[in-house]
Amino acid sequence: MLQTQAGKWREVYDLLLSRLFFTIGMKMVPVLLGWYLYEKTGSAFLLGLLGLSEVIPAVLLALPAGVRADTGHIRNIMTVNISVYLIILVTLLGITSTDEYEAWMTLVIFALVGGTGVVRAFLSPCTSALLGQVVNQEELVEAASVSSMIWLLAAVVGPLLAGFFIGWLGITFSLGLSFTSVLISLLFVRRLHDRPPV
Repeated sequence: MLQTQAGKWREVYDLLLSRLFFTIGMKMVPVLLGWYLYEKTGSAFLLGLLGLSEVIPAVLLALPAGVRADTGHIRNIMTVNISVYLIILVTLLGITSTDEYEAWMTLVIFALVGGTGVVRAFLSPCTSALLGQVVNQEELVEAASVSSMIWLLAAVVGPLLAGFFIGWLGITFSLGLSFTSVLISLLFVRRLHDRPPV
């Protein structure tokens, strides 16, 4: 089935907007959790471990996630991973909305952040692979450049929003904003055509 130019570019916009909203929401979380953990524990060491707990699964799963993105239904993989991330955010909202803080909560936060590393490992190659399927070869360089620019913009805007809103309205509202941004991303992903594996 031939796709019209308008339909193709709608898909490109949906994919790029999904990337924008997901990255903003995702980049808010380390700032919010770092602030929360430091406020509750006073440990700078835990802040370093927090970042490490996300990086380790992302690096370990990079290769198998790339293979999965190349051989699976990309939209479905993206939908599942963004949905998992939404569940992680809801759990973090539950933990951070209480005034009580106990040591076990730190372990749960680290496990959830590890889950975000898994999500990141799968979403990044899926976005790149899907962009390559949506545009033709002549448009790929320009589309990839725009996609990278959107990621960089969102990587700056996310932490900026997190810092602003956590100081103004607190952690619960800020995590709720992150959740909303990721949910909007999921809505854009669901508008994409499901393509069979290549």
